[in-house]
Amino acid sequence: MSLLSRLIGLPTFICLLAGAAVACRYNVRDVGFVDLGVDTCTLFALVDSESSPAMLADFKAAISEAFSETDIRSELINTADDPGHPAVSLAETAGVTSPPAALFVAPDGRFRTFTFASEGATSRTTLASRLDALASSPLRNQIAEACAARYAVVLIIEGPDAQENAAAISAARAATKFMTEHLNFLPKPVAAGPLTLTLARDAFELEELLLWCLNLAPEQILRPHAAIFYGRARQIGPVLKGDEVTENMLANILSLIGADCECGLDRRWMEGPLLPAKWSTETRARLVKSLGFDPDSPMVKMEVSMILRKGAMSSGRWDVAGLGSVPYGYQEIVIDFDDPKAPANESMITLADESLVRKAPQSSLPPENASRPGRNTGESLPFAAALALLAGCGAAVVGIGIAIYWRAHLRA
Repeated sequence: MSLLSRLIGLPTFICLLAGAAVACRYNVRDVGFVDLGVDTCTLFALVDSESSPAMLADFKAAISEAFSETDIRSELINTADDPGHPAVSLAETAGVTSPPAALFVAPDGRFRTFTFASEGATSRTTLASRLDALASSPLRNQIAEACAARYAVVLIIEGPDAQENAAAISAARAATKFMTEHLNFLPKPVAAGPLTLTLARDAFELEELLLWCLNLAPEQILRPHAAIFYGRARQIGPVLKGDEVTENMLANILSLIGADCECGLDRRWMEGPLLPAKWSTETRARLVKSLGFDPDSPMVKMEVSMILRKGAMSSGRWDVAGLGSVPYGYQEIVIDFDDPKAPANESMITLADESLVRKAPQSSLPPENASRPGRNTGESLPFAAALALLAGCGAAVVGIGIAIYWRAHLRA
């Protein structure tokens, strides 16, 4: 390799390193696989001073066995030792006054309770059955497996009207087909496009906990609903219902999953609740291989946590009306330069086709260049540092190269 090649090649390599230093390593889908412990369900097992050692051992063994391959948290609470624990107050509010009992709490604070007999084989059987039902179900496990292998899952929950159900399923399939056709344009490859699944009405009883996690009561589902899951069976966006279940709405939410995690996206999109489901050792191993990182690594969790803390987060209800437009969509405009003397209040920019143009929502998805308190300085420092590093290293390399060249020239 010639001296000139070295002089050119080394700064170029340093430039590539500097570019990598400021690039985001994760997209929204990647972040969806990282469990930070705040978006999962928690089981509080309540016992008291009268609970026998055998019963406590049964409780611990059953919880360990049922939740070993899930993200569900659990905590054993002795009400005699810790009467002020918040779970004890919640249980009393729900009418549970005599342990053993359990309190199952969703990430949004909703909870449900159930009690057990204190001793005997019947108690152990009932406990195991209840915990297994919390840990998984056929459809929840299917959603989790599909999310691990594919871009996302669109779940259609049927209403009583067959025609409306067919329209909702058709919209979901069209949206998933659209996303599958555009997977090659994503910055990070995904093996397969999104999948459409359906929860039929005759399966509501079996999947009652899934509906509860979505804050839906079976008797209140009078029109088709839709929910989107990705990553670690994480919900993204609100549950859509009725006329909101359209191809455009679903495609726009799906498109966010492939976005850069530091693109200015409202972090509510990346902090949806995790669906209770089984995650086997084999599935986790496949994830590490396909993602290129271990989502359960403490270092990865710390890095993702820092990314999320930098992002803006809105409050209140989702602006469902704004979801009908693509937040980072493509627009065509026609600029007319024919009349330079046109009045100042006359519009000089017109939309080429209003039916095809999609505008960015105003509230839940701020534009990328929108100012956010505390964010601008944090984002500019790494970039400035990288530029300074690049300039300094480049100058040093060029200077050393010139000195070497001049010295060789003098010896010659």
